[in-house]
Amino acid sequence: MMANFTLEGEVDLCFAGYGTKDAKPVIVEVNFDYSPGREATRHDPPEPTEVSVNSVKLFQDGAEIACPDWLEKLILNAIDEDALCDHAREESEGRAEAAAEYRADLRREDLRERMAEG
Repeated sequence: MMANFTLEGEVDLCFAGYGTKDAKPVIVEVNFDYSPGREATRHDPPEPTEVSVNSVKLFQDGAEIACPDWLEKLILNAIDEDALCDHAREESEGRAEAAAEYRADLRREDLRERMAEG
């Protein structure tokens, strides 16, 4: 099952004549899909871990700025797939914990309402 994630990081784009030494920081936002894969079962073959980058966006001072094709390719080549997997696993754990807390809060609220009724 694929899930969607976004990873952001600040980069310095002062290289090869792109940007200046006085340029403000640029935020790179990588949006990607992740599937953790799964072990083989008696009926199904194993599924490998998958990472698929959907988009790369650049932001400066909160506004999106143009990302030339050559820079996007450079960023995509520099992306550490293991780092994306680690981020997705951590984010998935956080999402699961938040969902569990939400369900527990609903159960507590339901119990309070029932106790108040009678």
